[in-house]
Amino acid sequence: MQAKLLTIIGVFLAAIGITMAQATADAPQIQAPAPPPIISFDEMKPYATWAGTDEFVVSFPSSVTSDHEQNNVVPIHILLPHDKTGPFPVVVILHYWGALNRNVERAMGQEFNRRGIAAVLMTLPYHLERTPPGVRSGELAIQPDVTQLRTTMLQSLQDTRRAIDYIQTRPEFQHDKIGITGLSLGAIVTALVYGVDTRVSHAVFVLGGVDIANILWHSSRVVPQREALRQKGFTEERLRDELADLEPGTFLKQRETKDALVVTARYDTVIPSKASQELIDDLGTSKISWLNTGHFGGAFVQKRLLSETGDYFENAFNGTPYQPASNLGAPTIRLGVQYNPATGMDIGFGLDFFAAGNQREYAGTALITPRGLRLFLGRRTSDQLSVGILIDARRIAPGILWSTVL
Repeated sequence: MQAKLLTIIGVFLAAIGITMAQATADAPQIQAPAPPPIISFDEMKPYATWAGTDEFVVSFPSSVTSDHEQNNVVPIHILLPHDKTGPFPVVVILHYWGALNRNVERAMGQEFNRRGIAAVLMTLPYHLERTPPGVRSGELAIQPDVTQLRTTMLQSLQDTRRAIDYIQTRPEFQHDKIGITGLSLGAIVTALVYGVDTRVSHAVFVLGGVDIANILWHSSRVVPQREALRQKGFTEERLRDELADLEPGTFLKQRETKDALVVTARYDTVIPSKASQELIDDLGTSKISWLNTGHFGGAFVQKRLLSETGDYFENAFNGTPYQPASNLGAPTIRLGVQYNPATGMDIGFGLDFFAAGNQREYAGTALITPRGLRLFLGRRTSDQLSVGILIDARRIAPGILWSTVL
C-alpha cells in the first residue's frame, strides 16, 4: 500500500513538473518594438579636426516624435581615424544623463580612432542640441510620468537603431563590426539596444544596470522623481509592470549571442548594486572591471578606463580572446560625517588607505576634518554607514562614519 501511494505521488509530481515546464515553454516572449522605418540620410559635413581624428556631423529626424521640436532632430558626430583608409569597425557611444558637452565621449572616440576604430556619438533625447528652451540638458529625460518615461526610453532605442541604419549606408564603416558603449544613462540605453538589435555584436557598459524600476526606486540621483511617483500611487512593482515591454534585462535574456564588458563601481549609489549585478547575470559575462569608487569616481582614472574600453573593442573586432583588468585602481574618496563620544561630530573628507573582506567591508580611512586629521578603522554595516574606532593625536575612541563615496 505504501509503495503504491509513493508511486501515485511520484506520478503526480512528475505531471506537475511537465505541466510547469510546458507552461514556461509556451509563455510568449515580450516582443521588441518594430525597427524605425528606413529613410534616406543627408551627407555628413566636416565639423573639426583633432589629433588623429577627423570629425563630421549629420542629423536625421527621430521616428518617435515629442511635443518639442528641438528633441525631434537627432544629431550624430562621426569620428574617423585621420589619414587612414577604411572601412573601419565602428562603436556607437551614448553619453550620461545631463551631459553638457561631448568631452568624455569625444575622448573615448579618439581612443578608438588611435586603434583604427571609428566612433559615432549620438545625442540622447532632451540633451545638448535636443534640449528645449528654458530647461537644462537632460532635465526632461527622466520625469515622474510613466507615459513620458516610456516614450523617452522608446525614442532612445529607436534613435540609436536609426543611427545604426545610417552606419550601414556608409562606405566608411565595416557593417559587420558594430559595437556600442554607454556611460550611466547611456549604459542603460546600451543594454536595451544590445538586447534588441543583433546588428550590434559587442558592447561595453560603464556604470550601468538593468531593471529600470529598481534603479528609479533606489537610486540616490532621482529622489524627487521617485517621491513624485509615490505621490501618484506608484510602487516599485507597479512601475516594473508599466515598463516591462521596454525593460533592457528582458531582451538581454532573450538574446542568444553575447560578448560584453561591464565596468561597475563598488560604492555606486546612483546605479544600485542589484541593478549592476542583474546586468552581469543577464549577459552571462565574466568580463568585469571594478572601480573602487562611487558613481563619479571613474573621472580619477579616465585614461585607464578609456584604454580598457579600447582594448576590449580592439580585441573583440579582431576575434582575439581578452580578459580585462579586474580592478582599474581608482582611489576610494569619501565625503562624510564622523562622530565619537569624546569630540562629537565632524565633517570629514578622506581617502581609504586599505580595504579588506570579500565585499571590502573592512576599511581604514584618513579623514581631514576642521579639528585636524582623523583615522577611522571600521566595518561597513550598510552602503553609507560604518562603525569602528576613531584615532587622533590624543585619543582612540569608538565612533561611526556616515559617508558617500565619490
